[in-house]
Amino acid sequence: MKIVHVTGYFQPELGYEEYYLALNQKELGHDVYVVTTDRVPKIPGVKLEGSRESEFKGVKIYRLPVLFEIKGFLIVTGVKKLLKEIKPDVVHVHEPRQFISAMPAFYKDELKYKLVADQHDYDIFPTFKAILTTKLLRKPICVYTFNKADKIISTNPEAGDFLMRVYGIKKEIIKSSLGADIEHFKFNQEKRKKIRKKLGVGREVLIISAGHVGRNKKIELLINAFSGIKGAKLAILGGGDEEYLNELKEMSKMMDVIFLDRASQKEMPYYYSAADIGVWPSRATITIVEAMSCSLPVIIPNRKVVNHFLQYGGGLSFELGEVKQLREKIEFLVNNKKERSRLSKEARKTVEENFSYRKIAENLIKIYNL
Repeated sequence: MKIVHVTGYFQPELGYEEYYLALNQKELGHDVYVVTTDRVPKIPGVKLEGSRESEFKGVKIYRLPVLFEIKGFLIVTGVKKLLKEIKPDVVHVHEPRQFISAMPAFYKDELKYKLVADQHDYDIFPTFKAILTTKLLRKPICVYTFNKADKIISTNPEAGDFLMRVYGIKKEIIKSSLGADIEHFKFNQEKRKKIRKKLGVGREVLIISAGHVGRNKKIELLINAFSGIKGAKLAILGGGDEEYLNELKEMSKMMDVIFLDRASQKEMPYYYSAADIGVWPSRATITIVEAMSCSLPVIIPNRKVVNHFLQYGGGLSFELGEVKQLREKIEFLVNNKKERSRLSKEARKTVEENFSYRKIAENLIKIYNL
């Protein structure tokens, strides 16, 4: 099968869904291409990799010049020409709100390929600008794309609800999930010792929260919950909003909190291996399932968008915004090594059996063939 993935940004070192799906589908014996832009997401330290045409582990990558870009909305030239040359059987578009990912919907009937569209977003930032942009710009583009699609995929349960509630999609929405590369994200005892020594962690229980640091992640809830817990250290791993980071550092300066710059995708498993508990106080993030793949027990909010990660075990949940309840969950695991060990085994097994990108890629091939 000849498969084309279309996405606004494609950076292998970030390890996003479109990278792992393309790579695994190639390894499953399919011809796989990625059509993307010559831009990178605005993440500190991330630079463009590859020329206009390149290849990564057998996946052919085409980077098209951007004519206009604003807040992830990318207008490019050359999509139709490329699709004509490739002659794909399936075009899988990621997040049509980026516009480059909506463009294949315009050419589907003429070029005769099957169109699969997926949705990641599950909410709108509560600002006037974001709401207006969604209603006037993103919604019409996304509604057109999803209505033209042969298959619609939601990468988390709330994304499916978003499609119906905000975009009014009435077609069948197939549930999928984000996942982890279980060969890369796995526990490493040697790296555990090295990182703990580097961070000055001895017998203390190391709690970690990783990912882009922004106000929507509500890290202050975690710091407040951590306050007063004995026998533990907290590591906040990831760059982002400098003003917000400085506020977090100020509020935690009398606590045992370590702030770490963003780590590379290669290094992330080492930090998860070094930790004993992973905590994410608010928004969903792919780092949750990647941490679980490294046998790290997690504590996450009781939200539909992430609850599926715990349906087979591997962590605890708390009611969103309930700092006292979050503190109780953290204290319980800090003081209960046996329970941490049990959840650690569950976490790895959960990802191996349900959220490995190889399994997700295999399931999507079945969906393409329906």
